[in-house]
Amino acid sequence: MERGKTLRLIKAITMASAALCACAAILVQAGSGVAATRRTPLTYDAATQSHPGACSQNTLNVGQAVSDLSANGVLGEYAVLVGVHATGAALSAQMRQTLTVLKVLKTTITANHGCTTDGIIFPSGARTLTAGETVGVALPASIRAKLCSGSTAGCERTVLTEHTVFPTNCWNLDQGSVQVVVYLHKPEVKPKPKPKPKPKPKPVTKAKVKSTSPSASVSTACGTGNSGTSTVTLTNGSTATASADFVVNGQHYGPLAAGKSLTVTVALGTGITSITVTSGGQTLVSQQVPADPCPAALPSATASLSCSAGGVVVTLSNGSSATADASFDVNGTSYGPLAPGASQTVTVTVANGSTGSITVTSGGKTLLNGAAYSNACASAPAALADVYCSNGGDGGGTLAVQLANGATASLPASFTVTAAGNTTSGYGPTTVGPVAAGASLPLTLPVDGSGNNVTVTISSGGKQLFNQVFVGCPSFPPEAG
Repeated sequence: MERGKTLRLIKAITMASAALCACAAILVQAGSGVAATRRTPLTYDAATQSHPGACSQNTLNVGQAVSDLSANGVLGEYAVLVGVHATGAALSAQMRQTLTVLKVLKTTITANHGCTTDGIIFPSGARTLTAGETVGVALPASIRAKLCSGSTAGCERTVLTEHTVFPTNCWNLDQGSVQVVVYLHKPEVKPKPKPKPKPKPKPVTKAKVKSTSPSASVSTACGTGNSGTSTVTLTNGSTATASADFVVNGQHYGPLAAGKSLTVTVALGTGITSITVTSGGQTLVSQQVPADPCPAALPSATASLSCSAGGVVVTLSNGSSATADASFDVNGTSYGPLAPGASQTVTVTVANGSTGSITVTSGGKTLLNGAAYSNACASAPAALADVYCSNGGDGGGTLAVQLANGATASLPASFTVTAAGNTTSGYGPTTVGPVAAGASLPLTLPVDGSGNNVTVTISSGGKQLFNQVFVGCPSFPPEAG
C-alpha cells in the first residue's frame, strides 16, 4: 500500500510540473557526465500551450515569441533548423527579421515537437493545423522584400510549401509539408516603347544596265587529317553578252553562259602555294595560299573546384582540327590518347580545408602549371536527442534523434550515431545520411524497460556534435491494492 501511494504522489507532482511548459515532458539535467532524469510525460494537449509560463504565450507578435523562445532556451536549436546561425543578440535579431506570421492554406497533420525548461526539444506527437490557422514561417530575404503590408489590394497571392513552422498558439516546432498563403507585390511592368515610324522609301531611279564581266572568288578551309582545300567560284555576269571561259591554275573550265556559275575544288598540298584564275586573257584572281592551312590544333586543359565531386575537376581536350591523337599527364598520372575533337574529365581529390595544385602536360608542353585550388566546401551539421518514456506500466520508450544540415552548407552532411546501454539491441556506430543542405532527418530507436542508462554519441565529419547520458525508462510494477 505504501508503494502505491508513493507512485500516485509522483504522478501528481509530474502533472503539476508539466503544465509549466505544456511540452509533454520535464527533463532535469545535472552537470557533465551525470545522467538526466525523466518523468513519465502527460498526453499532449495543445490547449495548455497559450497560458503565461508555457513555452510561449499565445501571440502573433514575432518579437515576443522570439523573446519567449530565448527564455525557454530553445531559440538556438530552432534557429539552426530554419537556417539561422548566430549567437547572443544577433541570434534574436536575425530570428525576428526572418520569422513572419502567415496563414495555413488547408488542414494539415504535422509532427509536433515540444520543449523543456532546460532547452531540450523532443517529439510530442501528431498535431493538426487547420485551414486559416496562423503560423510563424522563416522566409528568405528575397521574399520578405516583396511582402505586402496592410492592404493586399493589387498584390499577388502565392502559395508556399514549408517544412518547419511554428503555430502561434505555442511557437513550438511543427514539421511536415505545410502550405501557407503569402501576398507579394507584383513586379513592375514597363510599358513597351512605341515603334518608330518607318521611313518612306525613296523613289527608285532606273539606271541603264551595263554588261557585266566574268568574276571569280576563292575561299580556303582546313580539313581533319589533311592539308585542306581551296574552293574557287567562277561566275559569268547575269547581263553578259557572251559566254565565258576560265583557267584555274592551268586547268580550263567553261564555257559558262550569262548568269551561270561553277564551283571548282583545289586540293592543297606540297607545291601549291597560290590560286590563279584568268578569263579571256584577263587575270581575275592571283592569291597566295599556305601549303597547309590546317596545322595540328594544340591540346588544352581546364580545371575548376567542385564541392559535389570533392576536389578539382580537370577537363582534357584534343583540338577538333588536330591531325593526331593526344595524351596527357595530370599530376603524374597518364590519360588518353584522345582522338581529335574528343575530351575527358578527371577528378583530383582535395580534402576539405586544404589546398591542392594541378599540373597538366601534353606532348612536352605544359597546359596547367601548378594551379592552386583551395577546398572551402563545408557542411553545417547539428544534432539533438532525447529519451521519451511511455505512459503505461509496462516500461520502455523511444530514443528520438534529430539530425540537420544548415541551409548555407555547400556539402551534404553524414552522421555517425551510437546508442549504448538499454536500447533493445544496441545501435551503431552507424552512418546515417547524407542529409542535404537545409534538410533534417529524424531517427527513432526503441528503449527497453530495464531503466539502465542510455549513452548517445553523434558525430559528423570527425567532429563530435552530441555526447549525453540519459536515464532509461523503468518498468513500474502494478500498484498494490
